Amino acid sequence: MSNFSSGLKRLKIFLLCILLSLFLALILGGLWWRLWMYHGWFGSPHWLFIFYQASGEGAYDIVQLEMIIICWIAIILVVFSTLNLCKNMSQ
Repeated sequence: MSNFSSGLKRLKIFLLCILLSLFLALILGGLWWRLWMYHGWFGSPHWLFIFYQASGEGAYDIVQLEMIIICWIAIILVVFSTLNLCKNMSQ
């Protein structure tokens, strides 16, 4: 029974990390989009346009979604690689 509760606790921590990283990615992706739109920062690589063609305002939505996805992937990689590094250092 303790293995089950331990696994459940790990799952809760994992899901909490995913949700917090998504929330942070929404904020960072929105900030990146505003900096790109209004201040001339670099944009996203436009890889979603391969799957979904949009024009006008829809194109801006696709770019913002790309920026959020890129931020989310980067945050997840940093968080889980840091956790893995800490786990390896403690052994």
